[in-house]
Amino acid sequence: MPYYLILGIVTGIYARYFVIISQKVEHYLKKLSLSRLRKAMLGGAILSLLCVLFPPLFGEGYDTVKASTNGNTQAIIENSFFRYFEIKDWTIILFLLLVCLLKAFATSFTILSGGNGGNFAPSLFAGGTVGYLFALVCQQIVFTDIPVTNLVLVVMAGAMSGVLYAPLTAIFLIAESSLGYDLFIPLMIASVISYLIAKWFSPISPELKSMADQVKALRINTTEIFFLPFTVRIL
Repeated sequence: MPYYLILGIVTGIYARYFVIISQKVEHYLKKLSLSRLRKAMLGGAILSLLCVLFPPLFGEGYDTVKASTNGNTQAIIENSFFRYFEIKDWTIILFLLLVCLLKAFATSFTILSGGNGGNFAPSLFAGGTVGYLFALVCQQIVFTDIPVTNLVLVVMAGAMSGVLYAPLTAIFLIAESSLGYDLFIPLMIASVISYLIAKWFSPISPELKSMADQVKALRINTTEIFFLPFTVRIL
């Protein structure tokens, strides 16, 4: 249980980082005031560079998650420039850390520069990578008997819960897709902690914030229209 309690906190912080990067990229692209074509060209150029340097960022990333659960670290970096270095534990840790940090940028530029998609698959991939990274760090510190597959699955649910504000969906999705019904308690712990951390920073889901602001403005306008006849009578 200590693993999953710590993972819930780590995942909640990472989910908040994921959301903040998306907001920063959106603000940056709006500030540039580019046409749709130029915005697509800029996003495509950035994504091309990221995918060349870090191939796991390309596509959905499920193959990388599968390689992580199988312990096949060689398959994760075989197509990257890191393969030219001597493969050591610190090499894998550094590579996965950069993938986790840059996945938020890759997803944001994909969506906000005109591409199709959302945060569903990226949150699962990012969560699986964070879980595997956490397992490797624990193995390097002291612990050797680490349930790597369990950690990967639990953090996938936690990341999805914190990014999409959907803890129940994350819990049942991971449990059903992996047949890991014995992980219900760890899934609940990590997902709920991640969700509470996300709610603490922002009570409303970032994907629904613009809609909530429009509803709030509509309520204010409706109230002003309702009280306008009374104001005219008083005057």
